[in-house]
Amino acid sequence: MPATHRSRADGTEVEAIQFDGSNHDAVRAVVGQDCFDTEHDDGRDPEVVAHVFYRLYNMWQGVKVGEWVVLLGPDEATRFDPGVFDDRYEPLVDEPPAAV
Repeated sequence: MPATHRSRADGTEVEAIQFDGSNHDAVRAVVGQDCFDTEHDDGRDPEVVAHVFYRLYNMWQGVKVGEWVVLLGPDEATRFDPGVFDDRYEPLVDEPPAAV
């Protein structure tokens, strides 16, 4: 399920979703139809089963099952290993209303 996370470094908020190998539609809903591809196969790493478009470098990045896919901006996404993602981002959780 997609969730909003906050960067631990600068407080920037991002939408992110953990790719489980089968949640293609949910990932596309977060990063956009044109930024997520499951057909592209460069043949270099058999663990890579999808790709996200990283506009800054005008390239596709391979995505492995378990990695986090992060929306950076319109038509731009990247992916992070779970450990790296956890180091860089924290989930934003709705706080319960204060008791009166």
